Amino acid sequence: MIYVARVIEIYETKGRRKGLVNSRINVCCYYQPQDIEKIGRQPYHGAKELVQTNHADTLSPRSIEGKCAVHSFESCMELGLTGEDDYFIYSYCTCNMPYYPDRIMVQCEGCQRWFHPPCINITDEEAQTTEHFFCHRCRFRLQRPDSMQARTWPTTIIQSRTSEAVI
Repeated sequence: MIYVARVIEIYETKGRRKGLVNSRINVCCYYQPQDIEKIGRQPYHGAKELVQTNHADTLSPRSIEGKCAVHSFESCMELGLTGEDDYFIYSYCTCNMPYYPDRIMVQCEGCQRWFHPPCINITDEEAQTTEHFFCHRCRFRLQRPDSMQARTWPTTIIQSRTSEAVI
């Protein structure tokens, strides 16, 4: 079984014997969906899809077999990555972090993207009580008259003295 992890820190500790130094690596683990009890492999999971967890571990450098690349789903699709050492995770929000089941997220009704409340400057309570949420980008688009559809902004054509149409 292959485990994938992100290296957080590499450090050395003094060994039990004088003069001996041990190298250690702190990692944050990624898991495949089938390795997580509450999730399990579902038909919609990709074969190389990973789920980032908050499980941290300390390892010996000898336990590392090699380097792999973990990409966001979007960059994986753009680059067409299908190598043996290429994996992907779905990233969300403006922070491009993966979904964490223990954190609240709110979905924009305009673009359907998901956001962490602190990343959009609202509290968790505000996120839970908001009936209709639009992200900053979608609110900006809704406020621009040229981006609105004609049904919301009636168009009137007025003939000017020079016979040009003015809208």
